[in-house]
Amino acid sequence: MTVVRLIIVTLVFGVLLIGNRSWAQEAQGPERSEVNAAHEIYAGLYLFGALTNNRPLTLGGDSLEGTTVGNGFGGGFRAGIFPAFTNYVVGVQADTFGMGSQLSASSTSGSGEVRSARATLLAGNTLVSLVVRYPGVQFQPYLGAGMGMSSALLVGIEMIKGSTAQAGTASATAFAYQYFAGLRTHLTPRIFMFGEYKWFGARYAWNGNLTPSLDYRTHLMTVGVGSVF
Repeated sequence: MTVVRLIIVTLVFGVLLIGNRSWAQEAQGPERSEVNAAHEIYAGLYLFGALTNNRPLTLGGDSLEGTTVGNGFGGGFRAGIFPAFTNYVVGVQADTFGMGSQLSASSTSGSGEVRSARATLLAGNTLVSLVVRYPGVQFQPYLGAGMGMSSALLVGIEMIKGSTAQAGTASATAFAYQYFAGLRTHLTPRIFMFGEYKWFGARYAWNGNLTPSLDYRTHLMTVGVGSVF
């Protein structure tokens, strides 16, 4: 799987950086001792805009090529740790975030059968990621990859395929993955801001008469603030 390969590459890159101990220790600077000499634990809040890829919605086994997944927005919480034995280069981070967008699709088959769909897509996601960064004092660029679970709810459903219709709500839980790159900037030894680009994906299969499904993929542009403990 692509996300597993990305995690492996990220880990290998981090191990190579850890191996250069003199570089890592110099990058940390004297301010590191002001926060915590043993490890770094952090948490943060963030907002993001989502630029979603349009991929076909499937209704009753048929793909609707005219599917549009609207751009959306959302927010989340993250917490993580960079242990001292990694020279503060490799860490583990947990993310929980939610987002929403509008979903619509329409198509007509060769037999004249009408297929259309409209709904609001709401998703809540929890993922754990491996993170590798440059452990600078002021600026800390980083990259990471992770996986977890996504729970997606379709509300206000208006779907039809020929003589079969589906309405109401539908839920789905799916494997989710992400990879990202960002920059963290310290305002003080404890308070920081960060900006990040993230690629997120999940393949949803909802319940209902038409068993709708969607290979959901989106770009997330994130900005947030956090604190080191």
